Amino acid sequence: MEKAMKAISEILSILETIVVYQRIDVTMTQSSTSPVIQPHGPITFVQKTTVGNITTITGSVPLFFNGQSDSDFTRVRLQFFVPDDNGNPFPLNGAVPASVVVFPATVSALGEQNFGWGVDDFFIVQLENFGQVNADIAVFGQKANLLRVGFQAIFIRP
Repeated sequence: MEKAMKAISEILSILETIVVYQRIDVTMTQSSTSPVIQPHGPITFVQKTTVGNITTITGSVPLFFNGQSDSDFTRVRLQFFVPDDNGNPFPLNGAVPASVVVFPATVSALGEQNFGWGVDDFFIVQLENFGQVNADIAVFGQKANLLRVGFQAIFIRP
C-alpha cells in the first residue's frame, strides 16, 4: 500500500508539472492567425476513465478539411470542447485541464501527387466550466483530406 501511495504521489507531481508547462504553452500559442474550424459532426468513440483524481477522456473528432495547395500546407485551427460520455461538453466542476494530445486519425488522398497531414500544435484551455481543445492542423495537396483527428485529454481534480 505504501509503494502504491508513493507511486501515485510521483504521478501527481509529474502531472502538476505538465499543468505548468501546458499553461506556458497556451500563452505562447494563442497568437495563431489561422482560420478557425469546428468539428464536422458529433465527436465519437468517447471513452472516459477516472482513477483517483485523474480523469482521461479520449475520442475522435470528425472533420472534412481539404488541402488547398500543391506547393504548401493549408493550415487551420480546430476548436472543440472535450465531451462527456453523452457528447455534451465535459463539466470541469473544479478539475484542471492538465494535458492534451491531438493526432491525425483518418486521412485520404487521390492521385499520385505529393500529399501530407499534420498537427502543428495543440493545447487545452479552461473556457467557463469546460475544457476547450485548440489544434493547429495542416494538409498538403489539393487532393488530400484530413477526415478525423483523435485526442486524449487529462484533467486533475485538486
